Amino acid sequence: MRPILTGPSIDGNSSWMSMAAVELQSQEIGIRAAYGNVVVLGLGMGWAAINRAIREEVSRVTVVDINPDVINLMRNCGIFDQIPEVARNKLEIVEDNALTWRPDHKVDTLLADIWLKLVEPEKFDQARQMQHNIQAEQVYVWGQEPEILRLCRAHRGRDVIPDRALIESVVENDIRLPLMLPDWPDFGERLVEMGNWWGRENDRF
Repeated sequence: MRPILTGPSIDGNSSWMSMAAVELQSQEIGIRAAYGNVVVLGLGMGWAAINRAIREEVSRVTVVDINPDVINLMRNCGIFDQIPEVARNKLEIVEDNALTWRPDHKVDTLLADIWLKLVEPEKFDQARQMQHNIQAEQVYVWGQEPEILRLCRAHRGRDVIPDRALIESVVENDIRLPLMLPDWPDFGERLVEMGNWWGRENDRF
């Protein structure tokens, strides 16, 4: 059994967020690389924000969410009361629109996660709008890996195993965001493995 946050949506998908393995795994890079003043766009179930706040490298976490019901639910459930005080004191929740919100302080790390699906056509257009307003040193967009692979394949064909140069070229010229990228030597192979699995259910690959 795993927690699931549900609610109405325009596409009929009632699940907003869950603690499924794909949710946890798809946040790992953004959590491990977070440092300094962090902004999290999208509260969800609070898991991603908490895991950034407990990192010693993180000094402040500002969470922005447009939905007061989600914010009140997390507060009423006492989710943040269950973490160490030092991490709890780093957290601030702001009710606002992630697409228009602007910080009153320098932001080191921006983590954007307002979408229902890993792959959505407008995702990076919206992420660029967020980054324009926030000007973070580094950005992690939830679900960025499938889009990186899709663009690599668009340039070099479906059989490509992206090397570092191709990945960085796609990020710089196509995505145009200072994305966090792991320094794993087999990152390209991992992207392909992810695409082979995800592509069974998503024809964008």
